[in-house]
Amino acid sequence: MRIIDIGPLVDGVKCYRIKDVKMKDKLFEVKVSQHHDECTCKKFVMCGILCRHAFCAVNQFDVVKIPRNLVLNRWSRLAENRLSSKFPSVTNGFGKVDNASLKATNIWFNVQKIMNKAGGNIEKLSYVKKTLKQLNSDLGDGTAMTKRAHIEQMIGSQPTEEITIHAPNQCKNKGSGLKRFIS
Repeated sequence: MRIIDIGPLVDGVKCYRIKDVKMKDKLFEVKVSQHHDECTCKKFVMCGILCRHAFCAVNQFDVVKIPRNLVLNRWSRLAENRLSSKFPSVTNGFGKVDNASLKATNIWFNVQKIMNKAGGNIEKLSYVKKTLKQLNSDLGDGTAMTKRAHIEQMIGSQPTEEITIHAPNQCKNKGSGLKRFIS
C-alpha cells in the first residue's frame, strides 16, 4: 500500500490517493477528518468495517483513536446486547448514520464506561443497579416494536388495501411441435 498523493486540508478534510498493490495497483481515494472517513472502495458502507486504505490514511492523519461513529455495534462487545434489532443503523446517504442509532450507540458506550468505573466495587455496583431500576421505572413499560412497525419506521407506511396475487396464465414452454421458428 502506497500513498500516491496527499491533497490539501480543506475544512478539516484531507484527501489521500492510495495505490493498493494487492489489488493489481488499483487507486483508491480516501477522505479523512478527525471524525469521519470515506473510501472509494466503500467497504465501510457495505460491511461496516474500515478498509485497509482508510486505516493507512487515518494513520497518516495522526488520528490517535478511531472515532466512535466508525465502530459499529455488531463488531464490538455490545453486539451481544442485540442493539441492532431495536435500533437499526439505517444510513441516510453515504456514511451518515441515523440520528437515533447514533444516540443509542453513544448511550451504550456510556453505560459501558459506567460499568468499567464501578469495577468490582460492591457499593458502586449497587448504586448503578439502583439508578438503573429508577430510570427503568421512570421510563415506564416500553412495549417491544413489532416487525411490521419496525419496517414501517425504516421505509415508511405500508399500503392499506389488501393485495391479491393471482396464479399466472399457463403457457407452453416446450413448443407445440407443429412449426419450428428459425431465428
